[in-house]
Amino acid sequence: MDLNEVREAINRLDRKVAEIIAKRLDLTIHVFNGKKSAGLPTINLEREKQVKDSMYNDLKSLGYDDRKFSDSLSELIIKKATKIQEEMKKEIKTNNP
Repeated sequence: MDLNEVREAINRLDRKVAEIIAKRLDLTIHVFNGKKSAGLPTINLEREKQVKDSMYNDLKSLGYDDRKFSDSLSELIIKKATKIQEEMKKEIKTNNP
């Protein structure tokens, strides 16, 4: 492969990564609804640890043993999912004073 072909392959993979992240964030709505129904708080540190550990183990099994990188990636996703849930919570309070 020449450089342009490699870059095109990377661009296709980046698009797939973006699609997967969007799907994962879409599931945040269902997580929020489940937490709301169960009376659970938005933040669950135990679950966040599970997500981080899972990401690390998955990347490690694929040959990328870098805890700092996997934690950073997980934290970005968790932070955005938490923000979405907080916005949903705020919207409910605004619409139901």
